[in-house]
Amino acid sequence: MAAISMTLGCQSQPELPAEVGADLQSGQIGAKITALATCGGQATDPFTQIKTLELKVRDSSLTTPKSVLKSAATAVLAGGKTAVAFSQIPAGSPREVTILGFGASSSASWYGRRTGVNIKKNETTTLEMALMAVEGFTCVGAKSMPNVLFPATTVIDNGRVLITGGFTNASPDGAIVKLESATDRAYIFDPNNGKFVATDGLLKEGRAGHAMIYLAKPNQVLIVGGVKKMTIAADGASPPIWSPSDSANLTYEIFDIGTGKFLAGPDSGANCKKRVFPNLLALTDDYVIALGGAPWPSSDTDYYGKSDLFEAKHGTNEPTGRFKDIGNGLQLNAVRGGAAVASVGPTVNGTNRYLVWGGNTFAGAPDCSNPLPTNLRHVERFKESTEPGTGEFFGDYVLEGDLAAPYDAKNPKALNRDMSLFFPTLTNIGRATEGGKEVYKFLSIGGARYANYGPAACPGPVLGWQAPNLEDAYILTLIEPTDTTKGRLGTKRIAGLQKGVYLHQASQAGSGAVVLTGGFSAFGGNADFSIQYFDFASSKLLSTQQVPAASKFVLRGGHAGLSLRNDCIFMFGGAAKLGDGGLQSTSPATSDVYCPQFLVPKS
Repeated sequence: MAAISMTLGCQSQPELPAEVGADLQSGQIGAKITALATCGGQATDPFTQIKTLELKVRDSSLTTPKSVLKSAATAVLAGGKTAVAFSQIPAGSPREVTILGFGASSSASWYGRRTGVNIKKNETTTLEMALMAVEGFTCVGAKSMPNVLFPATTVIDNGRVLITGGFTNASPDGAIVKLESATDRAYIFDPNNGKFVATDGLLKEGRAGHAMIYLAKPNQVLIVGGVKKMTIAADGASPPIWSPSDSANLTYEIFDIGTGKFLAGPDSGANCKKRVFPNLLALTDDYVIALGGAPWPSSDTDYYGKSDLFEAKHGTNEPTGRFKDIGNGLQLNAVRGGAAVASVGPTVNGTNRYLVWGGNTFAGAPDCSNPLPTNLRHVERFKESTEPGTGEFFGDYVLEGDLAAPYDAKNPKALNRDMSLFFPTLTNIGRATEGGKEVYKFLSIGGARYANYGPAACPGPVLGWQAPNLEDAYILTLIEPTDTTKGRLGTKRIAGLQKGVYLHQASQAGSGAVVLTGGFSAFGGNADFSIQYFDFASSKLLSTQQVPAASKFVLRGGHAGLSLRNDCIFMFGGAAKLGDGGLQSTSPATSDVYCPQFLVPKS
């Protein structure tokens, strides 16, 4: 990474048109600029390329953000000047502040953004702003960082990102490949200034396949689950497999941001199950539900049929919160592992709702009197109650549409409702009104299927794992139940997925698109999925050829990815292949940020 940090000097102000501010109700923006180098090639100082800067300020309280500037606000970078000030900016909040960098081209090549900015009348609002490549990949972090598979990331205070764990090695062992050497290292990336640093402390336990969630009130991060090792069939017949013994002692720990230390839970994990790839649901008052994380494709229904409840600390004498004994409370409608969750949105009371999708495991061999697992519950919804830390999982939804297709005896491997779906991604893509009712829309992409039935006689061998299928791409429509009607989940297949995929990421970039990155189309193959968009405006999947940066993407899967507050996509780790040689402790980490072209404001 090449980063040039500058000292703010408000005396270095460009001359701006007097009309930039519409009236006297205005303030000033002072920007301390950092520019980060693009990935690949020589680490050229970006400030040798950036000649001018342009400021865009929009009112982000509107459904469609609108510019508050009446004319362009620009600054010329010359003589090593790296701090700028823009005057006569209309006051107000929340403002979306974007700074674009231009070189020889008339198109912006560099991009920085801060959201939720409060511009005050007659005051200077000082912002750190890291400029990143437009429609390219900006490298962050040190080259000495080891690469990892199945790390975890989460956004913490001030839009920073915490990165923890992951496997650092894959080694062959006869008919299997062992994923092992889970790291205890952790890092913090600040997209506001481009700094990427190791935390002062290390994880209490090295882990991979875990999950994290930020707790705002205590300014801490809850870290749940994970494993020390996994195995992969060398013949590529199945996804990575784990057993409960692989996750010994990996219940939870807590990262205290203020001190930079990782702390063990005060109850030694007594009320927290050993979960791998768990799902965490944020409730009000910093309560958290942990669910899923069961072994796939089958697991113990008594153990993983229940979720766990974490209560954050609420007193000065409590260093951390803890998981509570809730008995048989918060019971799921299905045992899940490798599931996906997405927020449905708040209730009228301000409490939270979540959709839980896929990952439905089963117990034991098929019942030959009814060999099809027709009781699979692909979906359930959690609704938080007004009493903190309580709520209910509702699973009585009627599955409709393409995914509800019945089993076809003439084509038993065809996608159908009796196959479990593991490892999809799920993204809330908005609300709509259909038939006079408010409905909720979600994008489900990818995953791997498991058929717990045989192609012919029962008893007999089951079909088992089915490779990712490019037809597993859907728009889900959630319709809540009423006093007189059942809840329904519509599933409409969408065309255009470049190939079947799993162990990928789906991250929303602003209001423009869901960006799909990385993944594998086969259990034992190389990572072969690059980048694809689901475009909100057209409700279609755009082809890879329509994404200019796709050819520059470092192919990998099993990476972590999330949306930054500047609307770009941060990605960390991942392997080029899951078998031998795809992951070594000496391999440098792939750590980059992607800022799509469509993020550049047109006005």
